[in-house]
Amino acid sequence: SKMKKLIIFILFFIFTTALLVGLSYYASFVELIGSVGGFSWNRLYWLNPMMWYALFSIMAIELYSVYSINVKFLYSIILVSFLFGIKYFTVVDNNFLIILFLLLSTLFFISQKFHRFRKNNRLIIFTLLLSQILLNTYAYTFNGFFGEPSFEDFFSEKQFNDITKTLDLDKNNVRIGCIGFYPSVANYNGFKTLGAYENIYPLRFKNTFYNIIKNELKKNNTLYNYFTKWGSRLYLFDDEIGMPYYDQQARIQLHHSEITCDLNISLMKQLGTSHIFSTSKIKNAGQKNIELIFISEKPNYFYKLFVYVL
Repeated sequence: SKMKKLIIFILFFIFTTALLVGLSYYASFVELIGSVGGFSWNRLYWLNPMMWYALFSIMAIELYSVYSINVKFLYSIILVSFLFGIKYFTVVDNNFLIILFLLLSTLFFISQKFHRFRKNNRLIIFTLLLSQILLNTYAYTFNGFFGEPSFEDFFSEKQFNDITKTLDLDKNNVRIGCIGFYPSVANYNGFKTLGAYENIYPLRFKNTFYNIIKNELKKNNTLYNYFTKWGSRLYLFDDEIGMPYYDQQARIQLHHSEITCDLNISLMKQLGTSHIFSTSKIKNAGQKNIELIFISEKPNYFYKLFVYVL
């Protein structure tokens, strides 16, 4: 094959970058070379999707150039891929994968049964391209329009407008802390927040923010490592709610309807925080000297929000 060297290079690149991203979570490796020149080695992994598509295109060209191929071998690879996908590819519904596999099986059978379809492996190439397009469309485009939560639910403009009007909040003079949902949701609705997703910010502020959430982090080692060893998410973490999968509000309301808050409220006040919006009721609000003033809850609201004044 004329493209053999290129295929080997792409496979080597994919394997190497996958290995590097794995090692980047290994403390000894990070200490050894992770800080060389300030370069983040796992950034190369971001090129992998492009490399996979490049490899897919090259293989399609190769299939077109070869008259005969080992169809049984190719079919067995696809079968293993689908079995693996059903177990791990959670973005796509299993029923969809099964239907797609049956379609592929039918087209593979036709391509070998009838001689007219064998020339340049056209039907096989078409089948592979079709399956890739269907997978991408279903996993991303379809879910983007029909998945949950929707854009409207996630940002909940009506709910935040209702809170603002009911409590007569002046967004210019109010700064809120967000527990159990992303601060960007409040920012989208015009609120200033304590904390956000920030790529670059002063180290001294990270240390200050750590003093706000340290009692929560100490109770959850995963959150502790998540913040101290990375820290781009300046969130008011709760050890019970755990990792910030805040699009899973049904899980939070089912398993964490009430939480114990161990945030440093006095330091939050010093940083200008006036209110806390929490998706869980704070059991020890009295001990923390914060007052529940409103509960925002309606059947069509994505969030259930408890509003506290500091």
